[in-house]
Amino acid sequence: MKGYEFKGNFLYYVRQIRRLYKTTLAASARELGLSLPEADILCFLRENPEYDTASDVALYRDVSKAYVSKAVEMLASKGYLAIRQDGSDRRFQ
Repeated sequence: MKGYEFKGNFLYYVRQIRRLYKTTLAASARELGLSLPEADILCFLRENPEYDTASDVALYRDVSKAYVSKAVEMLASKGYLAIRQDGSDRRFQ
């Protein structure tokens, strides 16, 4: 197997990719009447349905739980998400 050698500033390209993602997502979110955090969380949940708690999203998206909770509340109020309580632990929704 041939190894891949990256010849460039890796961190610079990571930052560029994140900036492009954010810009593109913000434009799409505006069209739908969503904020950037709402669109970000909605995209994450769509692509990762197994990670459906605020702790999971905060961990994997590297954002605060408050960021996630506020976005989830707004998405639920707009009808994009349905919140249900965990049957085994009432603290989890």
